Amino acid sequence: MISNLENPAIGPALPAPVPRRGRLSLLQFLGTLQDNMIDVFTEEAYEEDIVHRKVLGRDLFIINDPALVKYVLLDNVANYEKTEIVRRILEPGLGKGLITLEKDTWRAHRRTMAPSFDHRSIAAYTPIMTTATEEMLAEWAQLGPGGGVDVEHAMMEVTLHIISRTMFSSDSNSIVRIMGGAAGLYQSRVRPNILDLFNVPNWLAGRRRARLAKQTFAEFDAICDRLIDERVRNPGNSPKDLLARLIAARDEQTGVGMSAEVCAKALDPFFTTKPVGQGTGLGLSTTYGFVTQSGGRLLLDSVPGQGTTITILLPAAAARAPGNVRQGVEA
Repeated sequence: MISNLENPAIGPALPAPVPRRGRLSLLQFLGTLQDNMIDVFTEEAYEEDIVHRKVLGRDLFIINDPALVKYVLLDNVANYEKTEIVRRILEPGLGKGLITLEKDTWRAHRRTMAPSFDHRSIAAYTPIMTTATEEMLAEWAQLGPGGGVDVEHAMMEVTLHIISRTMFSSDSNSIVRIMGGAAGLYQSRVRPNILDLFNVPNWLAGRRRARLAKQTFAEFDAICDRLIDERVRNPGNSPKDLLARLIAARDEQTGVGMSAEVCAKALDPFFTTKPVGQGTGLGLSTTYGFVTQSGGRLLLDSVPGQGTTITILLPAAAARAPGNVRQGVEA
């Protein structure tokens, strides 16, 4: 089969790099990696189910077969950890979240966020998606004869509008500008370097990268901190957007729950229902102390036979949030 990569007469040239037919030498690989990570993949990476090669003595596998991708990312995910270099590139900008975490911590984050992305919730975001798309198409319709569209930029812009309106609702347009600028700078400035490939400790190899990431997202982080603090302080009058749902998200696990008598004492120091020598009774009480001293709130909700949910709200700013919650009662 001939594609338009081989015969441009069949159709317009694709914007993606034309895959190389032979493998790159080490020097070619390192030089290309600095400019375009996609361009280091040769033709076999697009045609074979599994591609294996060695880079600086390390095994690199490229998986294309759908069943194998599912096996790695879902069925047997515990055996496949993210590489150190992936964390070094992503964590400065994304922090420790679903994309960068592993195993039990990843599962806990996923459980916490899952209710905000169930089918009904996603359906509620549909009007935002269609409105943003219609606005983009209306702009395209106004183009005169011979007018052109930078599709990559347009798709990025409409995606940022959807994310911003879904997540923040208010201040969306100004946030889109800041978020788009920061994302573009991060992609162009934060890249792996030769020290990463030789596994030099990240405190040295990533020093400049961490500084660039902090500078790039400073304005966006400040806006997020302000909005979170406002929502925590006055949840009743806050917009019911995705940010509000994530702030109030809980990690609900199954369990036996606690009776009213046990629940009344659960936050007391040294109280425990475990046998002697198996618990100190200080876990919840210490957590409660840290939360309240930080100006936060803690809500303990337990239903016998169903389980227990503990909600912790912490202020994003240094100022003290009004009131504390203990056992579901304002203190």
